[in-house]
Amino acid sequence: MKALKAIATTVLALTFFSAQVLAVGSGSPVAGDGPKIKKAIDADGNDITAYLVVTKLGTTSPYSEVNAYLKSANDDINNAGGKPANLKDASGSPLKAKIQSLLDSAGSSKKAEDLTFDEVFDVSYVVNGVVMPLPSKTTIEFDYGVENGATLIMIHQTSSGVWAVEGASATTTVTSLSPFAFLVAKGTEKAAKDDKDDGKTTSPQTGEYVTKSVLVGALVLAAAGVVCVTRAKKSSAN
Repeated sequence: MKALKAIATTVLALTFFSAQVLAVGSGSPVAGDGPKIKKAIDADGNDITAYLVVTKLGTTSPYSEVNAYLKSANDDINNAGGKPANLKDASGSPLKAKIQSLLDSAGSSKKAEDLTFDEVFDVSYVVNGVVMPLPSKTTIEFDYGVENGATLIMIHQTSSGVWAVEGASATTTVTSLSPFAFLVAKGTEKAAKDDKDDGKTTSPQTGEYVTKSVLVGALVLAAAGVVCVTRAKKSSAN
């Protein structure tokens, strides 16, 4: 009986371990529930982080202004066919050329038209429950990371309703607040091509094969444990 309990416990542990490995191997967004603000410093050197409220697209804000900002951003995105490169800047031109320039500078072989939205969210300055204009030029640093080999690009819908490319980092300096978006170009085809030209085999993503091997091994052991339990029960019955 003790042997049966021990085997059953092992099977349960291996099953739980397999589920955990599978969860890790499947990947998850680096930012979790949405971008957080690490710090926000205005022109006078004051830290105004506590007054900035982040609202992710798809959620409802208690502030009607924020909901209106997000609706405006969502309408623009839909009109652009869901493609960041098709959004218009102050001159009425698509953002494609500016985004492509940043991708090229970052060494990515991705094309601007291939990028999709990783996060769309509003940032508002709220004082005593009231949405207020940003008091001065402010530098905002978002606590937002991307996986290795990915290129991050930030864009911003200005107070005039047009879009601007802020840069290839999670830090920007703005004079007004409204919706922002993070665009991510995952991986670099150029790097893979260079490896091929050198006669090297492109390495898999970190942990990809290891995760699969460990998972398969754990499942095999779990199956073996189930067989042992079944046979032991049959032997006890006889």
